[in-house]
Amino acid sequence: MLMSIDFDSYPVTSARFIFLIDDVPIGAFNEVSGLGAQIDVVEIPEGGQNEFVHQRPNGITWSNITLKRGVTHSEGLYQWLKEVSGDYYSANDDKFRYKHCALLALDADRWPVREWTIMEALPVRWSGPTLSADGSDVAMEELEIAHHGLHTSDELMM
Repeated sequence: MLMSIDFDSYPVTSARFIFLIDDVPIGAFNEVSGLGAQIDVVEIPEGGQNEFVHQRPNGITWSNITLKRGVTHSEGLYQWLKEVSGDYYSANDDKFRYKHCALLALDADRWPVREWTIMEALPVRWSGPTLSADGSDVAMEELEIAHHGLHTSDELMM
């Protein structure tokens, strides 16, 4: 007996991600980590009871997102870091601003299947490749961004 297989329930492969800054594609990435959040809680002891402590939500902490890819000719990630690393404490500096970013997960045919919108992103760390004349590893660059929240869409984008 032939079984029906629901291919929509299979997970998206992790090797195809596109990163956009202000709706401009910056590049494809091999690895993305840090898509996460934690609800902060305040502990309130129960009056007269020692059996438990109430835990109430008190905000959310968003994890920094790290993007890794092989080095390409594009310098978009490094340029974004340079843009915000200037004297942004100066009252006359209008260059610094948060960016709205998006991360697209693609299927095997390279169609978007999920999108994460990253609100008010700010690059906080960039690292270039480790270079070695006797190595054969792919030269990788990495960018870490802080942000003010994520929104996700699982609607198929056609």
